Amino acid sequence: MGTKASGKEPAAVSRSARPDDAPLLVELANLAGEGLPLHLWEGLAEPGQTAREAGIAQARRDTGGFSYRHATVIEAASDSDTPRQVVGMLVGYRQSVPYETQDLADLPPPILPLIELEAEAEAAAEAAGLAGSWYVNVLAVLPAFQGRGLGRRLLALAEDKAAKTGAGLMSLIVDSSNRGAFSLYLREGYREVARRRLVPWPGGPTGDWVLLLKTL
Repeated sequence: MGTKASGKEPAAVSRSARPDDAPLLVELANLAGEGLPLHLWEGLAEPGQTAREAGIAQARRDTGGFSYRHATVIEAASDSDTPRQVVGMLVGYRQSVPYETQDLADLPPPILPLIELEAEAEAAAEAAGLAGSWYVNVLAVLPAFQGRGLGRRLLALAEDKAAKTGAGLMSLIVDSSNRGAFSLYLREGYREVARRRLVPWPGGPTGDWVLLLKTL
């Protein structure tokens, strides 16, 4: 069931994602990942398939971290005469303890620091006696709709979902050069726990991946 905005926020509703949302899920994931998702999907693409098409196929799956089943979208309109459209997305889920890493030698180098930070988050959860954190994999809002409080709404929705699973800890990873997102998370009570140097990819940023945690 959707949630409606009030006050000065745009008339927006949130809902569970559907398989037919996959093209927009790919666009938003690539926006949040600053081009890394398309770079990775290029390596997964079948002969004759584009990186975007490979991403869409992943988003339409029923399983896996990047699946529509883990996604919530938010719909908004630019004005009262325009139909609502998907303008933002949250992908998140409960991690497990102990955190099981894949064979790191088989992973693309840009993924390695992210896996290391995810493992560090779950080690922190285990040390605190918690059965895994609730991990925000993707949180993104289209540029034309940023600055309207939608990112904050999606983050609050993530925390509400986490609380319903009994998770006592939120975890997320942000690029240190993404000052807008970084500032939002700090304002909302997240704290920096660890950093890893980005392994660069074509057209990507340079800097650090930063692990942020918040106790619920």
